[in-house]
Amino acid sequence: MTLSASLAALDDAVDAAATLDLDTSRARRVLDDARRRLGFEGSAYVLGFVGGTGVGKSSLLNALAGGVVSAASARRPTTRTPVAWVAESAREETAPLLAWLDVREIRAHRNDAFADVAILDLPDVDSTTPEHRARVDELLPRVDAVVWIADPEKYRDAVLHDEYLRRWAPRLARQLVVLNKADRIGADAERLREHLAASLRAEGIENVGVAVTSAGPNGDTRELREWIVDGVEAKRVIVQRIAAELQDASLDLATRAGVLRDAKPLINVEQRARVLADVTRETAAIIDLVGLERQAVAATRLAARPRGAGPFGLITTFIYRASGRDRAQGNLLSRRLRVQMAHRGRTRHPRWDRTSRTERQYIPPPGGIPPPPAFSDFSLGISQMTASVVRSSDAMDAAFWRAYRTTLVGSMTPASTRFSYFSLRALKPSSAFMSRTLATTTAPS
Repeated sequence: MTLSASLAALDDAVDAAATLDLDTSRARRVLDDARRRLGFEGSAYVLGFVGGTGVGKSSLLNALAGGVVSAASARRPTTRTPVAWVAESAREETAPLLAWLDVREIRAHRNDAFADVAILDLPDVDSTTPEHRARVDELLPRVDAVVWIADPEKYRDAVLHDEYLRRWAPRLARQLVVLNKADRIGADAERLREHLAASLRAEGIENVGVAVTSAGPNGDTRELREWIVDGVEAKRVIVQRIAAELQDASLDLATRAGVLRDAKPLINVEQRARVLADVTRETAAIIDLVGLERQAVAATRLAARPRGAGPFGLITTFIYRASGRDRAQGNLLSRRLRVQMAHRGRTRHPRWDRTSRTERQYIPPPGGIPPPPAFSDFSLGISQMTASVVRSSDAMDAAFWRAYRTTLVGSMTPASTRFSYFSLRALKPSSAFMSRTLATTTAPS
């Protein structure tokens, strides 16, 4: 599924979820951020360094830059606001993007190896200052990739794992976990790497690699550097990030709507065919087209008789009115007609209309996820049954107006001047009452 199709699918999902009174604020925010992000020009993607207090985020960035970019200190917390490290060649084109992210501290460099990435050194996620963590939470939905940084003391930190990795790993296409300060543990670095990787897999995080670094004076940042500059196309990183966020937002809506990702069909193909046949048959059974047409003919003749048919029609009308037969028969036919129309009105309830809500509420998730079979099967059944009911209603309308035209013309023409073997003769009467008849005859449409 293309990115534009994913955006359109989430739009539809939001509209459908709104009819269920579900909270769609997050999905709407995801749509807005996705369209804003795609609107920025430039080839650089945004990479955020995220971690707890004292794990060496700023030191790693300084080691990559070969100089001081973000101040590192033993005083905690050190990084209070995001700091961007951007290539000089990309500074102008990334300025609107960084303004959207509200990143004001920008450091430029001339290292071509990092020309396609803007690295952000973010505040601590476990800072004692609530505003620092809030700033990280605000930026994470908008960055394109993340490096999660830990050290031997905090690599199993509950805040990092429970509140960030488990939440954000499914929503990021490009990310890396870094075990920093490896120089302090020597040969145990590989053992901790394996333990951290196993912990991530146990938590269901399969798509995140683990790198070991050291940001000291004689440290080694090779694994991190290679991961950043390994030739990944920036635009692909951006598109994958947006697609992953759209997919997660769609799954969130579907879950809260009660739709399971691995839902099985409620009925199989054969059962669905039988149900549709039964529903169609029962729906058609409540509409007696022949009886309705017969009643419409009788009711129309009764109403049209006083307006034409010459003196014989007037005499017949007088007899009907004097005996009360006109009221009895008219009431009976009208009552029967109202019952039929009431059935037709219930059949054409808005829920069964051609653009029924049942069809509009379907939520196709983006990202190549197959739609839940249960919903598609049910929607197909409703659509076919709706089409059957609509066709029956249209046929009923046609029958009624055909009967109305036929009986109106026939009732207004004297019987003595009609030829039963030629219907068009009713429009050409030839008798002493010709002038009266021509004045009251209405041509059929």
